[in-house]
Amino acid sequence: MTELPIIKNAQISNALRSRNAILAVAYIGVWVALGHVAALLSLKSSVSLWYLPAGLTFAILRKWGPRALPLPIVASLLAGLSLWSGPHWPYALLASVIPPLGYLVATQLLRRWMVKHQQKKWNFNDPQRVAL
Repeated sequence: MTELPIIKNAQISNALRSRNAILAVAYIGVWVALGHVAALLSLKSSVSLWYLPAGLTFAILRKWGPRALPLPIVASLLAGLSLWSGPHWPYALLASVIPPLGYLVATQLLRRWMVKHQQKKWNFNDPQRVAL
């Protein structure tokens, strides 16, 4: 009877790994799709204030911290795959790696600030506690 919980724990662990893998693939797919949408939105003016992958990167790094850092980097590398064939591939690599690092620093600073200045859990019904 003592073996049963071990089997259940292994099944739960495998289920969590599968779920995390599916979420990671979905995140990368959504990130790449949003990157293409943002590129289409900026065709006329070459500048877009609506770069949705930036918000998605910030959100995932805010929620899961440094362990999620490879996801936006891989997504950015996949979204810019067409730039890898040219002679400027080192710049494309840096452009894929550096922004997520900046978002990570920002989210970690925000996380530390929130821990220092938050006495109780967030209550979204109280606007004074939600507004920064």
